[in-house]
Amino acid sequence: TRTCALAFSPASFASQGGAAESAHAQIIRYVDNLGPAGSGLDWANTTNDLQDAINDAEQQRVFDGVDSAEVWIKVSTAPHRPTRDIAGNLTPADPRDRTFTIPPGIKVRGGFQGVEAGEDERSITDARFTVLSGDFQVTPNDPTDDSYSVVRVPPTPPLGPNEERSSLLNHCVVTSGNANGSIAGQGLQGPRSSGGGLYAIG
Repeated sequence: TRTCALAFSPASFASQGGAAESAHAQIIRYVDNLGPAGSGLDWANTTNDLQDAINDAEQQRVFDGVDSAEVWIKVSTAPHRPTRDIAGNLTPADPRDRTFTIPPGIKVRGGFQGVEAGEDERSITDARFTVLSGDFQVTPNDPTDDSYSVVRVPPTPPLGPNEERSSLLNHCVVTSGNANGSIAGQGLQGPRSSGGGLYAIG
């Protein structure tokens, strides 16, 4: 079936390219989808939009000239749903093109309580997965209006000998993707007929 549910923990999904990651100051953005729309710079000022946090982390990564940045997600009773397509449009022509886009170099980690200062303080349990859902609730429990791909990972760009780009999705459940689209007319959105849970180009 093309409707897909996936879980990533603790080994996670990782898409890698390049050499081993070098030590550098860690960039982290913090997410609580039931909280206010804060800066995302710490747990006291979480953003409530996961894609905003991913985009901000990527912008900071590029600005700092480092290999990676992280997004930490507080566990929630409500799923995270994509808000824009892979090009960043909030109102794409086909609403089902909305997806979470994780660029190379961004590591997304779920299951935090919202108090941790380090990743090793996170307590991993099956009850504390972060849920990423492609069910937009247009018609609840109807997969025909779900996201074609809940998560997309773009290809890794050409890298220098000491560069590394690893995308990571850790301790998350990906659910309610439905890759039942046609190949014709897919354009920049990429395939709509495969990768209902996650579509990655290595």
